[in-house]
Amino acid sequence: MEAFEDGTEIIRVYLALKVEEATAVERTLDAAGVEYGIEVEDIVLPNGLGLKTTRSAAGFWIREPALDAAEAALVAAKLEKGLVLR
Repeated sequence: MEAFEDGTEIIRVYLALKVEEATAVERTLDAAGVEYGIEVEDIVLPNGLGLKTTRSAAGFWIREPALDAAEAALVAAKLEKGLVLR
């Protein structure tokens, strides 16, 4: 995340809940030439019993002008599950 300059408008494009998913997102964004930052985030989700549990997830952040290219690459790679809706 430190690679982004101060004042740069960045947005979260993807939230990966599993390591394998995060790795696939990294490969896809790298192949598309999209610069990104990753931030580990704690999120609260219901478990199988309906109780809330905290999990760690990888948030993928990009510069706003790269949003269309990143989204197109992730959709083409069938990585839509964690795509952040605009």
